[in-house]
Amino acid sequence: MMSPLAAALDRIRPGTTVLIPGAAGEPTAVIDALAADPGRADGVRFVSCAIPGVNRADIAARVPNAAVEGFFVPDSARAAYEAGRYRHVPIDYSAIPAHLAAHVDLAFATVAPPKAGMVSLGVAQDVIPDLAAGRARLIGLVNPAMPPASDGILLPVDRFDALVAVDDPLVEPEPAPPGAVAAAIAGHVAGLVGDGAVVEVGIGRLGQAVLAELADRRGLSIHAGLIGERVLDLVEAGAVDAVTTGVAVGPLAFLQRAAADPHVRFRPIGHTHDAAVLAALPRFHAINFAIEVDLFGQVNAERIGPRMAGGRGGLGDFARGARRSAGGRAIVALISTAARGTVSRIVPTLSPGPVSLAYGEVDCVVTEHGAAVIAGLPVDRIAEALIAIADPAARPALAEAWQALRRRM
Repeated sequence: MMSPLAAALDRIRPGTTVLIPGAAGEPTAVIDALAADPGRADGVRFVSCAIPGVNRADIAARVPNAAVEGFFVPDSARAAYEAGRYRHVPIDYSAIPAHLAAHVDLAFATVAPPKAGMVSLGVAQDVIPDLAAGRARLIGLVNPAMPPASDGILLPVDRFDALVAVDDPLVEPEPAPPGAVAAAIAGHVAGLVGDGAVVEVGIGRLGQAVLAELADRRGLSIHAGLIGERVLDLVEAGAVDAVTTGVAVGPLAFLQRAAADPHVRFRPIGHTHDAAVLAALPRFHAINFAIEVDLFGQVNAERIGPRMAGGRGGLGDFARGARRSAGGRAIVALISTAARGTVSRIVPTLSPGPVSLAYGEVDCVVTEHGAAVIAGLPVDRIAEALIAIADPAARPALAEAWQALRRRM
């Protein structure tokens, strides 16, 4: 029997910590209700799993008095972050299940309509299954738009404190199409990936471009935290034989295809980002994207200058997993310049602040000017290889800066 949404919201009480999932599982009906009645947020701590570039209805922006913490700093939460109402929790994605288990009292989950006493989490299975194994109370938001996954986690109806009927559209992000620079980078990245590899690719324009370049490969597998519609294009092209992911994001027609496709299995973070699982994948190639890389091969994927522009995400998990995998590679790609070509994103040293990947954690760095395979190189050759793929106009200054650094080492 379905409960009314208002009755489910009554379970949000002062002193409660409430999970607001992200991706296609974002509970927009709950966020809308809280925005209409912000007093319900008094004394409540919300944990947001909103993903930058995917989720836009951020509770920190919609509910002025809400205290929120999250694992990214999305643009929608910027004002709340600067005001101190949004707290950034800087942990690797693999650490999120333990964090949630320790803190969350109540979680909302967008689910497919129940069948035979069981509930499918559809195409958003990243955080709820691991959380369901613990003490947290669950409210299922039964949305007829959420397609049940043919290979995914099912929870019994009686694991939920309540099931609530909702009829909101699922989140359907529309990424910008890749441009010529992204295509050039993707071509260099694809040259590092051979037939039979297991591939993880970050989302966004560069991710789309990389996947497009892999259509002529054979025997690939995808193992990722999140997939978009280009992955199914590779399945249909015969390039990819199997897909493991936590969530799918994209147009509704794609979500329906992903949920029904027998090549695709949905698994929680406790599997998709697990160190032992990743290390056991043969020839695991983790392909992710950065804001800047310094001449030691260190990576910043979280800041633009001093300003937070994301979070750690799964970058460290996947990079370390790839480096432990037999034949694997940790690949980081970036556009060589910013600010319309006036600022090099290959830099002598990273500016002060968080380091996303440290010295020695990257195998290959790629820009539109080429690929630098730096694994196992002496420090001087790492610098030389990275200068060679920097913007040509920036190379003389980088070489001079490296010599000055080298004299002090």
